Amino acid sequence: MSEKTQKATSEIETLPAMVGGSTLAYLFGVSDSYISKMAERGIIPKSGRGQYPFVACLQAYISYLDEGTTGEEEDKTNYQAEKTRLTAAQADKAELDYKITQGEYIAAHEVATAWNKIMGEVKAQMMNLPSKIGPQVVGVQTPDEGFQIVMKFIRPMLKELSETDVSVESYRPPET
Repeated sequence: MSEKTQKATSEIETLPAMVGGSTLAYLFGVSDSYISKMAERGIIPKSGRGQYPFVACLQAYISYLDEGTTGEEEDKTNYQAEKTRLTAAQADKAELDYKITQGEYIAAHEVATAWNKIMGEVKAQMMNLPSKIGPQVVGVQTPDEGFQIVMKFIRPMLKELSETDVSVESYRPPET
């Protein structure tokens, strides 16, 4: 071991093995809560409740700084990104609420109810066709004649279905 290494090792041995979070915060120039955050993120080691191995933390913090980002800058960036995301989400919600109140959107259960009504009407009309058409096509001589008879019943049925009133109540969010 070189003389320089021996001197450094003997000086390190005079340093305290463990220090509190507030001591590290003071030495690193950050807040106590930031020391806790760095320990949670695994940036610096933590030995126990509020106790940190001094030399290991110092080395880890220097390595962390060498990586080019300080936690406070990262926190500020994260805060700005989250604030921007929140503002965008609030704007999206306000726009959606406005469109709902204008009747541009309706609740899914109302759409389902309307479609059930439509499909029920279609089913009823379709189920009636054989009893109406059957007796008419018994004596048919040509396919064209049969087609004309079938269409004579289908056209009014389709017209009636197209005129079926399916109203959907517009959903209005509760007043807050």
